[in-house]
Amino acid sequence: MKKWWLQTKENMESIHTQVSINSDKGDETFEIEFSKDSCVSDVKNVIGIKQPHLSYPLRVIFSGIELEDSIELKELELSESSVLHVLQRGPSKPSDIHQFQGNRQTGAVGLNIIALKERPRYYVHCKICDSVQPGKLRVRCFKCKKGTFLLSREPNAWEDVLVTGRLEGTCQTKDCDNTRTEFYFKCANHATPSEENVVVLNCIKTNIDETQCITCAEISNPILVFQCDKSHVMCLDCFKTYAVTSLDERSFIHSQNIGYTLQCPAGCEGSVIIDVHHFRILGDEQYEKYKRFGAEEYVMKANGLLSPTPGCGAGLLPEEGISDIICSKVAGGCGLRFCKNCLQSSHEGECDSSLQSDRLKSSHYPKRPISQEDRATVDMLNREQTENLTKHCPNNKCKVLIHKLDGCMHMICSRCKLDWCWVCEKPWDIYCQSDHWFG
Repeated sequence: MKKWWLQTKENMESIHTQVSINSDKGDETFEIEFSKDSCVSDVKNVIGIKQPHLSYPLRVIFSGIELEDSIELKELELSESSVLHVLQRGPSKPSDIHQFQGNRQTGAVGLNIIALKERPRYYVHCKICDSVQPGKLRVRCFKCKKGTFLLSREPNAWEDVLVTGRLEGTCQTKDCDNTRTEFYFKCANHATPSEENVVVLNCIKTNIDETQCITCAEISNPILVFQCDKSHVMCLDCFKTYAVTSLDERSFIHSQNIGYTLQCPAGCEGSVIIDVHHFRILGDEQYEKYKRFGAEEYVMKANGLLSPTPGCGAGLLPEEGISDIICSKVAGGCGLRFCKNCLQSSHEGECDSSLQSDRLKSSHYPKRPISQEDRATVDMLNREQTENLTKHCPNNKCKVLIHKLDGCMHMICSRCKLDWCWVCEKPWDIYCQSDHWFG
């Protein structure tokens, strides 16, 4: 890649970025260095000198906006991975877009350019950084994927950005007649495009108003803003704690349209997190746990069950009235054939009630996959204590392993939410409460 330099004053801080020239000879990309006080007109002048075959006037497009000559490049927050698209000749295709005139313009502002004391930003979760990072919003043609695209209007809502084709415009690339817009995000920390490694987090925002966290009352930045009427705020550390604790307690909400999610900790209506990508900020281990719990929750809500084979955990949705179940290897299962009602090996006739009443002592009782936390706790106890203090949930569709250290006999399964009696191993009722509530 060729490198050009704009003339800079001695000791003046400079910025590097890329310039892509779209001409009759094809596309050419150059790296350019400029001082922070350089303007768009300076870019055009250097290109005109270095590329004298180009016809004037030149046009510069950035993030779907055509830039006016007087714009200072520092207003654009350019980085080494940013690309200024340069076209020769005047508008060859109709477009209703106005030129962006920088902070002097009182109307709509250009993308990523807002004159405030604390600049609001987009935030993304970057797989490369493995953390929440500032993001950059970019625009390109949906068809040819080039940035030489002019928007018919600027986005004014998240739906404009997240729904492909909601905004239209005109692609200025020769022989491309597409009018569909495609927005994408990139991590601001990387010199090369990385949109395949990032997901935008639209609930993470800059704390411009210095709002306190609803949990710890500290002021931090960035923050997560719940979509409730009061726009309650949590710092990211408290949100991680809230989410991990909710996972352990199985207190996530299952929404038919959204999936496994959380609402505002204040219990506000309509405050659930719609984009579940926000749970990526919990880290890889917890995010995998979140996805597994979410899949289990979906299966339970659909009257399904999980494979009893240790380490399998496949969700199964058998047809009504069928008790002979096969965990199909074709679908990624373990191949086990078992009875839906007792979770024993497949059999004819009635289920063996002795196996169900003495679940833990029976060698025929299928071993359930348990979490690392459960396994570590059980390993700390001797075999006799395990038999007395560990039981399975009596719900045949659940049967998760439960360890009881103290407390009353009224149990609530963390997975299926069944209220049951530790002594009777059946649903909790008034008899249990009256006769042996405390053992």
